[in-house]
Amino acid sequence: MILSTDNHRPYLIGCGVRSDDLETFKGLAALAEQGVIDHIQVLVVPEPEPRFRSRVETMAAYDALCILHAPHHLQGVNPCFPSAIDPENPWHARKSLESALIQTFQMADELSSPMIVLHAGHYPKGMREEAFSGFSDFLDRYFDPRYILENLPEVFRDLIFIGTSAPDLVRLSNGKIKGYCLDFPHLYCTSNYWGLSFERELMKFETLPVSLHHLSNSRKSSFRDEHLPLDHPDGGIDLNLVMGWISHHRGIQTSLEYKYDDIGIYYSQIREFNRLFKRYHETMNGPDNGQC
Repeated sequence: MILSTDNHRPYLIGCGVRSDDLETFKGLAALAEQGVIDHIQVLVVPEPEPRFRSRVETMAAYDALCILHAPHHLQGVNPCFPSAIDPENPWHARKSLESALIQTFQMADELSSPMIVLHAGHYPKGMREEAFSGFSDFLDRYFDPRYILENLPEVFRDLIFIGTSAPDLVRLSNGKIKGYCLDFPHLYCTSNYWGLSFERELMKFETLPVSLHHLSNSRKSSFRDEHLPLDHPDGGIDLNLVMGWISHHRGIQTSLEYKYDDIGIYYSQIREFNRLFKRYHETMNGPDNGQC
């Protein structure tokens, strides 16, 4: 399936893939070469060194802008509270974090990645302040100037996350991290959890140096992050509001994030994103006359 290209596309868009899914990566690299997308976001999945090294070399052979996403709790990495990954063996949890970050920095160097998206992580109930302190310790040990800090959903299943709002991200960055990743569905889920206005929470990011967007959909009024397609019938995110934000921040890359080992989802979602962006543009400005 071939997607049309547009060198005058008024937004920057990319797609996410795991580092252990080379087939999807190759497909996205072809889209990048065709000019359909502007970047590939690669989630680093720690692996035994020979296999990891082989995957890095394969990806480095392609001429595509790669933005890295550091491993997170699903890969055993939890910066603010490492021991929460393995309470029975905190030493092992910290060693896993350290080895995962070493591979992340190696991949970032090999792929010339300008950004590394970072999750602050989750914490045991009642230990929020200890989590802030723990993240400060993490930055002292493992700081990298390429970090951009992503806002997280307030909860996911039985986990409680830190860094779920714009003020939280500023506090966590402690003047060290200079950029942020605005995840629209995460913010929507957090807003629903606390009964807040998604629009008002979004506006709090206006004063932050946002460097990247994450986009998918979530069920109406839900606080569970599901990475649904933009055109999912149960989707509840105000995508017109999101397109308005993206339209006014056109220099920021937007990564579409889906949890499928199938590039087919991106063919449909790139088209859907373009349709939504064009609809917003025409609603605000009239027919695009070929400009969008």
